[in-house]
Amino acid sequence: MLKPEISVIMPVYNGGFYLKLSIESILSQTFSNIEFIIINDASTDGSDDIVGSFNDPRIRLVSNFHKLGLPQSLNRGIGLAKGRYIARQDADDISLPERIAIQLDFMKKNPHIALLGTWGYLIDGKGKIKKRLTPPSDPTMLKWQMIFRNQFIHSSIMGQTEVFKKLGGYNINAVSEDYDLWCRIMHHYEIAQLPEPLILYRKHQSSYSAENYKAQSESVDRNVCRNIRRILENTVSMENAHDLNELFNSRLVGDIRRLKKLGEILIDICNIVIKKWKLDKCQAKTIRSNCAGYLVIIAGMSAEFELKPAICMLVSALQIDKGIIFRKSVYRSIAKILLGPTILKKTKNRRKTS
Repeated sequence: MLKPEISVIMPVYNGGFYLKLSIESILSQTFSNIEFIIINDASTDGSDDIVGSFNDPRIRLVSNFHKLGLPQSLNRGIGLAKGRYIARQDADDISLPERIAIQLDFMKKNPHIALLGTWGYLIDGKGKIKKRLTPPSDPTMLKWQMIFRNQFIHSSIMGQTEVFKKLGGYNINAVSEDYDLWCRIMHHYEIAQLPEPLILYRKHQSSYSAENYKAQSESVDRNVCRNIRRILENTVSMENAHDLNELFNSRLVGDIRRLKKLGEILIDICNIVIKKWKLDKCQAKTIRSNCAGYLVIIAGMSAEFELKPAICMLVSALQIDKGIIFRKSVYRSIAKILLGPTILKKTKNRRKTS
């Protein structure tokens, strides 16, 4: 038997409901020289029987005697991997038929890339497509956005086995273990994203990410703190890190003090990143434009509290990138500033009561 080129790692804990479809999607890949490492994390729902029903020599079923949890199960799979590359798959997700072949082709043509993700489709518990997932594929934007939030669909990634092992795999103390590892890889190697949907990412009430949302959010905040510390060479508070993550997830809710601080930190990060990463004019423009867009959002939110900081933030955005003057978001923020805090609060209260 040929040495596998790809090691697909799939942990499963009581994932029997979707497991068969997920396994079939890997075994039916157009690229077949793979090993499929399935780690049964002490399931009690017959998941091991489902895996055992497949008569395929590429499957390597490994059973934990007691529940180790996702990060440790993943690390067990990494330790067993024989392939040059590792691909991930969750037990409730589905890989489209050419996923492995397309990613492998890219990795071979770009040997400097250590981690590769793809676009995907979000599906519900019944397999219905809810939306297209299109995280950044531009290399500069991908790295920039990764500072503040995870930009990879876990089941879409393929990476160099050597890199995974060299960095010690997943952090068993991190709830957001994937974002933690991607950040460590990003700080030492190159990362990339294919702008092609190759995975069906399932989100349902019993999924791991849904059950651990609060703990994951806190874990992400800690990663954002570490990312910013690497760039600014000083610390930011967990509150600031949380607000930055919320901003880049379009969920920011804060007071004027936090909004002011958020804008200041974002401007500092933007300026230092452009210097530290030695970006060319085009790359620097990409970062400035994105940063300015978020400053406009902060300006609009600030207008609900005080006019002066809102105006200052809008001016800062225009100083960073004059091109944003043509964006609708700028005119919305200007409208909020013109209306002022009193009218905005009255309008907000009226909407709540209606």
